[in-house]
Amino acid sequence: MIKQIWQYRRLLRELVRRDLRTRYKVSILGFFWSLLRPLLAMAIIAVVFTYIAEMPHASFPHISYFAFLLCGYLPWTLLTGGLMEGTQALLTNAQLIKKVACPRLIFPLGVVLSHLVNTFLAFLVLLPLTYLVFGYPIPFSCLLLLPLLLCETLLVIGLVWALSGLNVLYRDVTQILDFLLLAWFYGTPIIYSIDMPMGVLGGFGLPGWLLLLNPMSGMIYAARRACFGLGENPPWAMPFDTFLFGVLFFVAVSLAAPVVGYAIFRRMETRAVDAL
Repeated sequence: MIKQIWQYRRLLRELVRRDLRTRYKVSILGFFWSLLRPLLAMAIIAVVFTYIAEMPHASFPHISYFAFLLCGYLPWTLLTGGLMEGTQALLTNAQLIKKVACPRLIFPLGVVLSHLVNTFLAFLVLLPLTYLVFGYPIPFSCLLLLPLLLCETLLVIGLVWALSGLNVLYRDVTQILDFLLLAWFYGTPIIYSIDMPMGVLGGFGLPGWLLLLNPMSGMIYAARRACFGLGENPPWAMPFDTFLFGVLFFVAVSLAAPVVGYAIFRRMETRAVDAL
């Protein structure tokens, strides 16, 4: 897998460039849509859950709800954008696949990497802006976002490789994935703090660490602690051993995902290409 990617790294680089260029090619604002879309979405969520649904602020008193939301929503856009577009990559590039002799796994990989670039640049602009607007000090620990985003990218790559070939054979995959991502979104502590569902589980006599079996829960919690509360103990903090379990589980799943996804892709690759 690594040998194939390295051998065709120039093609991969061109696919990423093409995806970044064509995504906003004929729009007036161009790349700024990659900043405005999550910014507007987070603003709407913040208004709804702050003034309409009246989300309790006791869980995050030392930061604004918008800052709290930032470290959950932007990683989620990487997951959803990479999955939805990456799953369609073989169908989108069907004509090119028929003409160019290259590993087919390059095409879903290029889509995911282009979304990584968008998410990284969004963080690069919006996170310092959040620190500036709300007057938060910039912690050195925010650099931990880089390995967290890289691990999430590996997770998305593995899922995309597993699903892209399956999507060629069964076109229902995209519709099912859309529903599953919606359920996954509300099951992940993005718009709420993780202590809320942990309290619900505790009421049923279940351990709170069960929530961390969702790898995105550990990723988003670690991102929030890195950006806004690593050296403090906010009310939404969990015990350190539980936190460590969540991060290690997220990293382990992220490292295993490309290997498993590649194995599934190789089993379906021939049938998928014939179906194109």
